[in-house]
Amino acid sequence: YNSLIATCANAKPNARVDIGLSLLQEMEENGILPNTITYNSLISACTKAQPYARVDDALGLLEKMKGEFVAANERTYSALMTACRRAESGARVDDALRLWDEMKLSGIPVDTITYNTLIATCANARPVARIDDVRARRELSLASYNTSHSGCSV
Repeated sequence: YNSLIATCANAKPNARVDIGLSLLQEMEENGILPNTITYNSLISACTKAQPYARVDDALGLLEKMKGEFVAANERTYSALMTACRRAESGARVDDALRLWDEMKLSGIPVDTITYNTLIATCANARPVARIDDVRARRELSLASYNTSHSGCSV
């Protein structure tokens, strides 16, 4: 099932979110427990949906993971923040910052990719927003600092 769901997430030109979600339901009906890879693939599919990410579906999958005691990881949260960046109504900065805080509280390691994803979400906000909130959460690495200055008003 994980391979099929990953294929749905990587389908071109548009991720096949509904097929992936139906495969998750089929798994559960057959008594097969989804794992972190399953959920990460589905969240990735939601992120890659066209023309905009399916943010609410992605956030719902995180809640489902928690309810089933499936561990999220840095890939989970980075994909969710990317979905927030690609939201139809513009970047959902508050959701991305909440995810960041949740990730940190959960003890999940944060890397440069995660920082840059959060910065990109702020940069995509209309108007550009909340870079100071990102800085307040952690001193940015030089690479992240350079990225923030290339696309954000600080």
